[in-house]
Amino acid sequence: MKPRILFIIESDPRVSHRPVEAMRIAAGVGVWGKIEMQVYLGGAAVLMLSGRQEELVNGEDLGNYLTMMEQAGTGLYVQAGNVLPGNAAEGCPDQEMSDVQLAGLAAECNTVVHF
Repeated sequence: MKPRILFIIESDPRVSHRPVEAMRIAAGVGVWGKIEMQVYLGGAAVLMLSGRQEELVNGEDLGNYLTMMEQAGTGLYVQAGNVLPGNAAEGCPDQEMSDVQLAGLAAECNTVVHF
């Protein structure tokens, strides 16, 4: 069984490089195929799915990271009730996730990293 890692990303990507950097790390680790990656976007971090990467700090390569994550089978979840209307198919989350579901997912993972 592969180890499971959950990245919880909630920082605002318009003012901090941390959310996009977290996506870069998740994409890079996910392509190894040795770890099962899960990524949860909450709060302002959902803006990374808006298709407006030019408005984000270091967002120019975000589309590539999302593509890599999709190809690697990385689970991508968005805080319930915080989905942006009209998300493009690229980067569209697997599902919305409530706080209770997030707690359950975190309990199933070997490591949880918060950005």
